[in-house]
Amino acid sequence: MDSLKSIPSEYSIFKKKICLLGGQELIKNEFQRKMSSSCLSIQNKNNIGVNLSKVDLIHENHYIFEYYLWNIHCGKEKAFIRGTYYPGTEAVIVLISENKVDQIFSYFNEIKANLPVVNLVFSIVLKDRTIEDIEQTYFKNQKFKNFRKEENIIISKTLSPKQIFGQISTFLLDNIKQNKTRDNFAIAYTPFNIIVNNKQIDYSCDEYYESSYISSYSRRINTSSLKKVLEKLDIEINDKNPDYINIFNDNFGTFSIFLRNGNVYFSPINCQGCKDKRCVKSGKKKYFICITNKTKGWSNIRGLDQKELLILSKIITLMDADKNNLPESILDQINKISYCPKEKSKM
Repeated sequence: MDSLKSIPSEYSIFKKKICLLGGQELIKNEFQRKMSSSCLSIQNKNNIGVNLSKVDLIHENHYIFEYYLWNIHCGKEKAFIRGTYYPGTEAVIVLISENKVDQIFSYFNEIKANLPVVNLVFSIVLKDRTIEDIEQTYFKNQKFKNFRKEENIIISKTLSPKQIFGQISTFLLDNIKQNKTRDNFAIAYTPFNIIVNNKQIDYSCDEYYESSYISSYSRRINTSSLKKVLEKLDIEINDKNPDYINIFNDNFGTFSIFLRNGNVYFSPINCQGCKDKRCVKSGKKKYFICITNKTKGWSNIRGLDQKELLILSKIITLMDADKNNLPESILDQINKISYCPKEKSKM
């Protein structure tokens, strides 16, 4: 693709990281070359397990997505480091062989475990089989029907490589516009020749090799175990938005904790109900607050590890926090966010 030379001021620009996975390494390389405006040497993937490139996409006429595409080696010899490349990923494309469609389940479980929120497109690369044949062979069984229903998976028909990025862009933009942090999943088909442009490229596909590395920083929280503990402590979970815990604190305001990764967001009490549209904070509903643990905790409850324990401690602490029992680093963040220029001018 051509690099974007000049960008009109009316365009909104988003920079996102995408991982490219799947056992068809040669086809993935061609996919990356076809879509990228700039690309490092493919030899990087053989040496360090990943190759990077940049994909520029204009979406819906006035949105620009600058994608940084990480083409990750999924072969046996690089499986142990694959998970180290996941942190910061907002979208994933997985190229699936028409002969190994069941790999969808393995890659899905791996990706979902490693990323709190993901926009994911599986693209089945068609060479000798038809869409009807694939659907009849793999997608008519009860396992897949349950999988599709439980995960709310969109089934598309044929998508070109550019349309795959368009689908990812639609997912991301919907979340941005609606201020949502939801997963989006799709399964589509892409003809082999559209990717390789009739080059003589081997269609072979590696077996799925599980990555032994799961990032303790970016992995998805075991929310089912955490919610059971919260219910026992009579801490209410909002049915309308079950991925968040909202805590109103009389001293500071409202803290919102995203249960999938433990991120804490804050809305100052003096901003809630303020109608001054000229204020620089007008329209800004919540701010991120960094809260980390200095020491490790211990639990005898199955499913609660360090990250789950940290979220639990955040919830309990913030419910009754005041200026005397919060660390200075957190109080400093709250005070900076709560600063009101309007109140300052009255003094």
